[in-house]
Amino acid sequence: MSWKWVITVMTFYCFISGCGQGKPQAKVDQKGPSSVAPSGEEQIREKNLSNSAKGDLPDQQEVGKGKGSLLFFLNPRGGPCKRQGKILADITSEIEEYVLIYHVATDDPRARSDFYKYGVRGLPAIILLNSDGDVARRFTPGIQDSKVLLEAVKNL
Repeated sequence: MSWKWVITVMTFYCFISGCGQGKPQAKVDQKGPSSVAPSGEEQIREKNLSNSAKGDLPDQQEVGKGKGSLLFFLNPRGGPCKRQGKILADITSEIEEYVLIYHVATDDPRARSDFYKYGVRGLPAIILLNSDGDVARRFTPGIQDSKVLLEAVKNL
């Protein structure tokens, strides 16, 4: 048996079995094995649904109520998107008085048109809308620092 054959068989096995492609395991809470803490993906999905009605972006009824909107386009499974989500979560209390925050996830089929509407091609992406619903600022795709986001939201 040659080493090339062994490597070929191992590669084939990894390809077929999905080697590391499974869903991340939920972490067990310290209260015991019966209570399970939600994974990062589940937390982002819960936040997406809790911040907007049915996960939709602001419609004409919400626009113009004196607040702008922060649209956060993300892939719930992506590392950079998870990091950007944590940054936004840390500053949410400071920016909520200025903007409404919407999480637009790639795994939500209803959000596909929103990705096209705003021309989002790279993730994570953040777009600020003024109170009229017009794009006020479009950040380059990637992780944005909390100080930059705070300053942009306050200047909206």
